[in-house]
Amino acid sequence: MKNNQLRLRMNDERMDKLRLYARVKGKTMTQVIEELIDSLPEVVVKPTEQEEIFIK
Repeated sequence: MKNNQLRLRMNDERMDKLRLYARVKGKTMTQVIEELIDSLPEVVVKPTEQEEIFIK
């Protein structure tokens, strides 16, 4: 699986909250974000709609 990079901008309060949460849970910030993304519900779209979404 290819690993991609994502660059985020966030204020200091959010960064501190993420950093503290990750440390308390014994995880990396990447792991915390990946788990949050994995918890999102699946979205089902038709192939033609998917093309349209990615083109915009």
